[in-house]
Amino acid sequence: METSSTILALDFTGVGAAQSFGSLPIARTARRVDPLGAHFDRRRAITEQAAELCEQLGEAPRHVFGYCSGAVLAATVAACFRERTGTEPQVVLFDPDPVGPDYVRDEFALLFASLGGVPPVTTGADLTWYEQRLADLRPDLVRDAGGDEAAGELVDYLLARHRAWLRFLDACAEAPPASLEGVVSVITGRKAVTLAGVLTRPERHVAFQGDAPEGALLAHPSTESLVRAALMR
Repeated sequence: METSSTILALDFTGVGAAQSFGSLPIARTARRVDPLGAHFDRRRAITEQAAELCEQLGEAPRHVFGYCSGAVLAATVAACFRERTGTEPQVVLFDPDPVGPDYVRDEFALLFASLGGVPPVTTGADLTWYEQRLADLRPDLVRDAGGDEAAGELVDYLLARHRAWLRFLDACAEAPPASLEGVVSVITGRKAVTLAGVLTRPERHVAFQGDAPEGALLAHPSTESLVRAALMR
């Protein structure tokens, strides 16, 4: 049985249950780390974030799990462990998404709309501009939440998490692809997978194809058996 000492799961814990490793039985005892935690106070480069994680953990896990936009961080963490310890964890990616500037822009538009705003034109926008536009929404959000001190604290945390999300994506968009010696396992419900921008050799992966709908891979009944097959290869 895989235990917390063998699996490091990079888990976006603030999203819905269907997109959290907590819904995947084999990962419930894993060491789960939210990639956004490092970006609340400031934006960190992915290589810096990976080095901090390796320093904190010390011993390399047997496997590193990454979901969606966490793919490049998962691969970079594995490469960092190999450089530091001589042991490269097996990387298992779930519906990996290479992140570029267009991805960041689209995620900003979704965030802005989810907060009740009309997404502004983002041509030529950068991270500072995105963060300022989110801050502009604060007065209306606090008013709609009740207008008291508790409402302000709730909105401030919500905006802080959204800023961390955009900082993380911005860092992913600028991160160099990771150089790994091992072959990456990809668990997916998609018909096509690309790891360009995630790996220096994106063809070095094995796909384990499931039938989960988009956004529900981690909670889908078929995913557990796909993961166990990937870990046994």
